[in-house]
Amino acid sequence: MSDKLWLSISNDAKDLVRQMLTFDYNKRCTAKQALKSKWFDKAPEAELSPDLLKESLKNLLNFNATQKM
Repeated sequence: MSDKLWLSISNDAKDLVRQMLTFDYNKRCTAKQALKSKWFDKAPEAELSPDLLKESLKNLLNFNATQKM
C-alpha cells in the first residue's frame, strides 16, 4: 500500500483490504465479518474521486489479465 493511489484511502478501508487479503484462510475475514467493518459504516459519507475509480478499474483489469492462462 505504498503506491500514491493509497494516500487518499482511509485507514478503515486499508484495514479491511488487509483483512480480506490475509493469506491464511483460517485468519482471513469472512464476507459477513467484512460487511461489519467500520469502513462500510462510513462509506456512504465518502465522495468518490473519478480519477481514483479509473485507476482502480485499470488495476483490476490488469490483475485479471495476469490470472488468465
